[in-house]
Amino acid sequence: MSGCILVVDDLPQNIRLLEAVLEPEGYEVIAASSGPNALEHTGVIDLVLLDVMMPGMDGYSVCRHVREVTQRPSSRDDPRQQ
Repeated sequence: MSGCILVVDDLPQNIRLLEAVLEPEGYEVIAASSGPNALEHTGVIDLVLLDVMMPGMDGYSVCRHVREVTQRPSSRDDPRQQ
């Protein structure tokens, strides 16, 4: 595998489109349809493709939470981060 990409979008057709483009290139795609759902996967991904205009928790809030989690010492000890 080339890497794991978290695709976050409230529109299923956008997720399907990105899966159709990325999976044949060897990427593992994890789909999330909401901000809270995306935060469940922050420890296992290499890249996030994030819709910023979502109901409830918008993409900017998700991004802030992801950055906070990846700055913690336990995340820096992950060998994929080195």
